[in-house]
Amino acid sequence: MLCWHCIFICSIFWNMNATARLSKREIGALVRTYRQKVGLKGTELASLAHISQSKISKIETGYAGSLRPDELTRILNILKVPEHILQQVVISLGPAQPPAILPVYQELEGNSMLEARAKKTVRAFGVSLVHVLLQTYRYRQALLTLHDVKDLAGEMKRTMLRQDQLWERGKTFHILLAESVLYTCFSNQEIHLAQLDRISRALDLPTKSQVGIIPLEAGLAPRDLGHFTIYDEHTVLDALQSREIETTDPEIVTTYVQVFDQLESLALYGQAAIDRVERAKSHFR
Repeated sequence: MLCWHCIFICSIFWNMNATARLSKREIGALVRTYRQKVGLKGTELASLAHISQSKISKIETGYAGSLRPDELTRILNILKVPEHILQQVVISLGPAQPPAILPVYQELEGNSMLEARAKKTVRAFGVSLVHVLLQTYRYRQALLTLHDVKDLAGEMKRTMLRQDQLWERGKTFHILLAESVLYTCFSNQEIHLAQLDRISRALDLPTKSQVGIIPLEAGLAPRDLGHFTIYDEHTVLDALQSREIETTDPEIVTTYVQVFDQLESLALYGQAAIDRVERAKSHFR
């Protein structure tokens, strides 16, 4: 038996035209229908989308005060809503904006020299994007294209050179990814699944370098965390939503080291982490 939400969505999109604008109530019904279809609870969707549960509830009931294109794009990608419906929602909200999951391009571009100077350890934490050292070629290319980077070929070459550092003798990389990263798809399914495969292989590398996954149940608050990298415990680069901060202040660096240690204590490694990646793969297949 079909629920009324499914019937409602069918009535919206059966003869949908490219210029139709959906109401908040129609968009809310769409979100709720696809959330139920993929078997997610409201709390789970809120955690994956970095949005409060109350806002998810307001979106689904049509009572959200404002609907941001970047937030809805993120929600609909998680719910695997078909591309033509996603485009229609964006049209209904006005001009599309770059997804808010991509605040850290400056961090990705600016720390290659710091990595090269680091003699012993590089420790990095990512809350919404795969760290550049683990990005596949096509994932990185899609990210840079989304940011309309002019020297795409040059930037791709620099990325590949940076990734060579993972195998440098005497240097250790410790990278932590929030589990929500595994569900953040800003390109297409094929590219994202290939990226998840790359993460799986990195989790099982027989080297001194480590990759850990911080599970959703750890209860991270993404809005309170940036993407940060610590170099030899003497320099920190923190990429915030609108700027990046580099510091060598010993007291501040010590604080970041303590935060990283706390995050590390929450992380899963080895088979437990691989299982989380496999779960994400099944979500996108």
